[in-house]
Amino acid sequence: MSSSTGSRTRQGATRRRRRACRSAGPRRARSRCRRRERASASSSSPGAPCRGPCHRPLACGSRPSIPPRAASSGARSTCPSPGTAAPKAPRSGSPGTAAIRCSSAWHPWPTGSGSSVSTEGNRRLGGRGFTLLEVMVAVAILGIVLALLVRAAVGGMAVEGDAHRRLAASLIADRLLAEVESQALLGTLPELGRTEDEEGGYQLAVETRPLELSRLGLAEPRDPALGAPTGLLGVGGSTSPPLLEVEVSVQWKEGVHTQEVRRTTFSFDAASVAEQLPSQAEEDGPGELE
Repeated sequence: MSSSTGSRTRQGATRRRRRACRSAGPRRARSRCRRRERASASSSSPGAPCRGPCHRPLACGSRPSIPPRAASSGARSTCPSPGTAAPKAPRSGSPGTAAIRCSSAWHPWPTGSGSSVSTEGNRRLGGRGFTLLEVMVAVAILGIVLALLVRAAVGGMAVEGDAHRRLAASLIADRLLAEVESQALLGTLPELGRTEDEEGGYQLAVETRPLELSRLGLAEPRDPALGAPTGLLGVGGSTSPPLLEVEVSVQWKEGVHTQEVRRTTFSFDAASVAEQLPSQAEEDGPGELE
């Protein structure tokens, strides 16, 4: 009676599994379900040894409670370890059950493919990560590099601006010198003194003063018998000397400092020099002055 009841129970379980396999949606789920059904059918034959999750031969009359595939994914076995007590065997008269006799030798859990893949993936993820200290050091290095780059860029812009302003000031000073020299060639000497003006943010200053030979390292001879070289410094007691020194300066503000470009030239009165040359030629005699 009990055997017939057990067979009917197994047949009902088989039909339920088949219906579950047909209702499974994805192809992978259906194939997995069929494999489990075949494994359970092969292990349900009386007297045939089956293998549980711990890969030990078990003498059982029905399929194990845990499918074989669960062992590869790291599922726990129902077999006890050596340190634990063996489970109580169910009564022989209970329908649909069979006594599972586990071997006394205990084997360690095998390393399944799923657990090894997951462990390897975790190791890879852990190897690719960065610690907080490494991130802080990288951010500090990046900040120092950015600060140096910004400082270099600001310094380059400042140098470029200073060079541009200095070039503009040099052009203004050269233009003022050209004006003074052109007026001297036309016979118009600049007035003695200092004149100031402003142009485009630049302070212009033109200073005209008599040329002093002592500044050039020359001294005026004191012996009249040696000649009178002072004729170029003054003509007939005139207050306007023929030799002049013209200094042009262009200044501008560069932050808190004042930058300056300075040009110096010399000018002379051509008419006064022409008046002195004939008198010098008459005193020296003909043919001595070329």
